Amino acid sequence: GSCGRIVEHDWPILVHMSCCIEVSSRSSSVLAAKRKMHLTQSWTAVLLAICVAYFAAVCAEEDDDNDNDQIFKIRHDPETERRFRMEALDAERRMLEGDIEHVRSELAGDFVHRALRVPDKDINFQVSKILEGIMRRKQKEEAPACVTDLSRAINGNDERPRGIIVFILVELESVENLGAEQLRRDLELALRCWSRHLPGYPLLLFHTPAVSSETLARMRASVPVDATLEFAEIAPEFPPQITRDPDAYFEGQCINQAGEDRWRTASECGCRCGTMDLSASFSEASLLDGSASAPGRCWPLAWMHSMRLATAGIFRHPALAEGDRFDYIALVNADLFLVRPPPVDPFMLLHRCGCTMAYDRFSVEVPGCYDGFQEILGRAGLPHPMIGTGVASIGGQLLVARLSLMLSETYLNIADYLAEGIYLHRWGDQLFFAAAIQAMQTQRNDEKWGGPDDPAVTDFAGSYGVCLHDMFFDLIEPQNLSGWTGSAAEAEALYGRSPLLIHRKGSWRDGRVWWACS
Repeated sequence: GSCGRIVEHDWPILVHMSCCIEVSSRSSSVLAAKRKMHLTQSWTAVLLAICVAYFAAVCAEEDDDNDNDQIFKIRHDPETERRFRMEALDAERRMLEGDIEHVRSELAGDFVHRALRVPDKDINFQVSKILEGIMRRKQKEEAPACVTDLSRAINGNDERPRGIIVFILVELESVENLGAEQLRRDLELALRCWSRHLPGYPLLLFHTPAVSSETLARMRASVPVDATLEFAEIAPEFPPQITRDPDAYFEGQCINQAGEDRWRTASECGCRCGTMDLSASFSEASLLDGSASAPGRCWPLAWMHSMRLATAGIFRHPALAEGDRFDYIALVNADLFLVRPPPVDPFMLLHRCGCTMAYDRFSVEVPGCYDGFQEILGRAGLPHPMIGTGVASIGGQLLVARLSLMLSETYLNIADYLAEGIYLHRWGDQLFFAAAIQAMQTQRNDEKWGGPDDPAVTDFAGSYGVCLHDMFFDLIEPQNLSGWTGSAAEAEALYGRSPLLIHRKGSWRDGRVWWACS
């Protein structure tokens, strides 16, 4: 009774909390039906502890006659906001690492207290991130044995799967390609790294017409002489709704926090989804030393076109769509570096286990980066994987998947339907890839997807057909590289593990990455 205002005023947070209330009161089977996940009794208790701590914090605040400025009040000072946010993240980490008794008695309450000092969107996001970690743990525990027992076969006698490693380089004629040289240098190094540590598979670079022949020659020279590197030219295109008149379409839609129309200024949009780490107000020299930053900059047209190509364009290109040459694809960011041989050949993982995609986990998409996404899906009656009430995403930095999934008309029609959001709201490819695997699960009886006996819809139904593997963990939690020398043996001796995947712009300047890939 005294907490009546919780439902009235704090419903956005309780939408997330309703999941753990159901689990705690009705058993873990509730989420099995809703989220294709199961919770152990201990994690059920963790969620219940969070609920109890939340209610206690709200009720205590209501019963306090004095205004409590430390809880629920949104701070406007950026430094204070940053400090509160980091304290909440540290409290979350302690809670996830603690034993159940400490979670109940102390850690859950500390997390809720600290998390409620930042805006609602942050606490919503953090609670969903907890559910994300729980879901990953349970999905991995219940995965078929082949995922954990598969030994690396890169140099073995097994027949090599028909896989291909793909990159995309977008440069435009009529738009300033700020940071283009840095991206070219990163791509040169990435090609070297992937050809060295995942040898024997062809590499394919899709590039726009504006990429010069000199740049392509540099790319070819970056890989070993025995590596196969192919080039495929592809023209970027707006979706039809934008093509007719881009300026009219984006009018007033791309306003940054300073009130500047970034489309009119620099052909940028998606301003609510974070900011770029490059700045139109900085020189090329500042890009080289890594000092460039731009809180007012949004996402450039070259990035938008690269997402459109990564989600649909390349899968209609004859290099992938014709000839029946490949069964599996690894679509790699131009600044993602494989710095040692993977413990498992990712193509062999798909080939042997029968899953349709491989990654570390499903992730909650960041607030501001999926504006309007659910509404657009709802208009067409399209389901989508969810974590709590957060939109799930997967595979944004590295897509390892069955090529047939991405070539299917079912997926490509979905990608076309969602394409506008790339340009207007900065929807990333990770949202599209999650939509692809949802489509496969929804149409599991369709022979075009492998039929009802496909392991992706039987053995891996609990993870939507995805093989979850630790080799992708660096994409979720990047390692601290301060003590890394470029030697895997030294890193494992000192820290117990060595970085495998490094996703960092400007890594071509890091001699350790060159050493690891030489």
